[in-house]
Amino acid sequence: MTDSVLTMTVPPATLAARLTVQFRAVHAELGRVDAKAGTLLAAAGVALSVGLSVLGRVQLPTAAAVAGWSAAAAVGVAVGLLAGAVRPRLAGNHGFVRLARLSREQLLAAADPDPVDPGQLIWLAQLAVGKYTRVRWAVDLLRIALVATGAAAVLAALG
Repeated sequence: MTDSVLTMTVPPATLAARLTVQFRAVHAELGRVDAKAGTLLAAAGVALSVGLSVLGRVQLPTAAAVAGWSAAAAVGVAVGLLAGAVRPRLAGNHGFVRLARLSREQLLAAADPDPVDPGQLIWLAQLAVGKYTRVRWAVDLLRIALVATGAAAVLAALG
């Protein structure tokens, strides 16, 4: 979100108000990317299981087998990337991770009327970018796997 967009949606009030808007936007993006990654992970996991089952049981011509195993490898790497995208990040000293390490007294003493820490906003934004990057790579690999699967089917039919 750029500053020009922020100034259009939020009057040039306080830095805290702008950070709150940005925090909510990044938090919403995290929800969207997690949903995308989870859905793709489920579909890719099924595709990988079915693909490996078929490849392990069917005798294919060499060219079709190479294409099929290439597709399975691409889906396998995509599954790894998607699993990395949905894997919880528990490092850092922000958000609920920081809160989980505090005692009741520390929590009450650390209570701040400003709800958004700029460091936490940066950490969340970097987390969202990392997740979207993994999802993008996984989608590219799944597209390659789809082409390779189509090639394997054609090559198997031509025998």
